[in-house]
Amino acid sequence: MQRREFLHATAITTLAGSALLRAAQPKAARPQKPMNILLLMTDQHRPDALSGCGDPLAKTPALDKLAAEGATMREAYCQFPLCVPSRSSILLGRYVHSINTWSNSASPIKGMVSLPQHLRKQGYKTACIGKLHVHRDTKTDWDLSWSAKEFSPAKKLAKDKKTMKFRTLDYPQLGLRLDKKYARYGAPSPYVEKGHMEFAVKDKTIEFLRKNKANPFFVQCSFLKPHAPFQPPKKYWDLYKDVKIPIPKAIEEDNADMHPYLQTRGESWGVSTPTNDEIRDAIRGYYGCVAFCDAMFKEVLDELERLGLAENTLVIYTSDHGEMLWDHGLWHKNCFFDQSVRVPLIMRLPGVVNKGVSSKALVELIDLCPTVLDLAGLQPLKGQQGKSLRALLAGKTKTHRDAVFSEVLYWGHGKMSMIYDGRHKLIAPIGKEGFEELYDRKVDPGEWTNAVAEADKADVLAVLRKKLDALNKLDVRTGNEGNPPKPDEKPTWKKKKKWKDKWKKKSEASKAEAEKE
Repeated sequence: MQRREFLHATAITTLAGSALLRAAQPKAARPQKPMNILLLMTDQHRPDALSGCGDPLAKTPALDKLAAEGATMREAYCQFPLCVPSRSSILLGRYVHSINTWSNSASPIKGMVSLPQHLRKQGYKTACIGKLHVHRDTKTDWDLSWSAKEFSPAKKLAKDKKTMKFRTLDYPQLGLRLDKKYARYGAPSPYVEKGHMEFAVKDKTIEFLRKNKANPFFVQCSFLKPHAPFQPPKKYWDLYKDVKIPIPKAIEEDNADMHPYLQTRGESWGVSTPTNDEIRDAIRGYYGCVAFCDAMFKEVLDELERLGLAENTLVIYTSDHGEMLWDHGLWHKNCFFDQSVRVPLIMRLPGVVNKGVSSKALVELIDLCPTVLDLAGLQPLKGQQGKSLRALLAGKTKTHRDAVFSEVLYWGHGKMSMIYDGRHKLIAPIGKEGFEELYDRKVDPGEWTNAVAEADKADVLAVLRKKLDALNKLDVRTGNEGNPPKPDEKPTWKKKKKWKDKWKKKSEASKAEAEKE
C-alpha cells in the first residue's frame, strides 16, 4: 500500500470512529428560549359562559379553540368576588386577608413582591394593557402600563363631546351604576366598535407583541367587558336579535336562605324589580359583550401565531370574578354563589399542557402565580399561598386541592369567608358568630336550600367550620421581602376629602351633560 493510500484509509477510519463516538455520546440539551406569558383577562365573566362549556347563548369560538389546544379548569375559584381584591391576590399569589385588601379602594400591604415585579427582575419585559385595577406602584411592576381610561364608559360620558366621532346612537354611554333615566339593563352601545376600550387594548397588545418578539415577556391583555353596562357594539348586540332568551329560575323561598345583605342589595342599587324584557335585554347585552371580547382575543391570538411565538408562550385566560345576571334575583358579584365566585380558566402551552383537558379539580386563582414561575423555571415568590398546577396540566394527577377558599366584605355586615370541598359549600362570618349558609351541591347544584340547620349535616358542618377557621388564620405577611408590615397595618391608598369633592363635581357635571341630550 502506498503512503498516500495508507493515510487516506487511516483518515477514513479515524473519521468513522469519531462519528461513532459522537453518536454514542448523549446529545447536549439545546439552550431553550425563556417562556413568554400572555394573560388574557376580562372583568365579570360567568364561569360557564363559553360555548365550549355547553352554554347555548355563548358565542366564543376563539376561547373554545384555545381550550381545545390546552386545558380548561372547570372548578376554578377567585379569592374575592370583587375587582381589586381579586386582581391583587392573583398578582401576589396570596389570600386577601394576607394582603389586607378588602375593597376596591384599598391597596395591598407594602413590601410584597408581585409576579410581574419578580419576572421583571429576571429580565422579562412586563406590560399591563387595559384594566389593571390594582392599587400598587405600577412603575415597580410594569415596563408598560396603559389603561386606556379615555375609552371607559364613565370617561366617555364625561368627555362625550370629544368622542362624538364614535357616537352612533342618540343616547350617551351609561354609567357603571346603570342610570334609571336610560336603559338600566342592556342595550346596544352608542359607540362604534373601535371606540371601545377592548378594541384599543387589543391593538396595543398586538403592538407590544411585535416590538418584543425577541425578548421574554409577560403581558396582561385586560378588558373591562363584560362588566356592566351590558352594552356591546351593535354588531354583537344584533347576534341575539332572533334568539329566545330564557328568564333565570326564581324560587320564592330562596330569599330567606340568603344572607340579609344579599336580600336588600338589589334595592340599594336600584335594579331589584326588572321586567322580563329588561332581564332579557341584560342577558342579551351581557352575552354580546362576551362575544365582542372573544373576537378581540382572536386577533391577539392570531398575531401570536403569525409572529411564531405561540409554541413558546403560556397563554392564560381568566376573569377576576363572575356575574349573577339575575340568578337568585341578583345582579353583578360580591357573593359566594357559583355564578359570582367561580371563574373560567383556560391554559395553553404546547408540549407541556395536555390538549383538550377539561378538569374538575378544585383550583384557586392564586395558583396562577406559582404555576407561571414553575413553568418558567424560576424561583417561587416568598410567602406565596398558591400551589403550582404543573402536575395537573401535564396529566400527572387529576386532583389539586381538597378545598377552595374565598373571602368577601358585606358592607354593613362584616367580613365573610367561604370553603368548598367539591360537594359542600360553607359560608360564615370571619371571627364571630352570625348568619351561616351551607349548600350541598351534589343534591342542590343551584344552591337554593340552606342546609345549615339540617341534623344530618352536623358532622360535615363541624369539619368545614374547623377548616375554614384554619384558613382564616393562615397569614404569611411576616415572610414579606423588605420590611415586614405590622399585623394591623392599614391600606396605603385612602380616599381624601379633596378627591371626593372633585369626583362629586365631575359626576354631577357628567350627569347634567347627559340630561341635556
